[in-house]
Amino acid sequence: QGTAQILSVNETGVYMNNQPQVEVQLQISLPGMQPYEAQKRVVVPLTRLPQVAVGAVVNVLVDPSDPTNPNKIGLLLQ
Repeated sequence: QGTAQILSVNETGVYMNNQPQVEVQLQISLPGMQPYEAQKRVVVPLTRLPQVAVGAVVNVLVDPSDPTNPNKIGLLLQ
């Protein structure tokens, strides 16, 4: 588990159950590793959309065996 600063957010134009999918560029910081950038597409509930803003810091879960794989990065929005 670590944190990620959101560097950019772009709409993809895709909606799932009326929730927008966005593409986010993240700078991820994990204990014992140098910060690195990754890009991920994620469906964000409308009530959580304000948390996904440029400059925001969110908690993330990352598979340490494959930390740059976007399928193994999870944003923990509250």
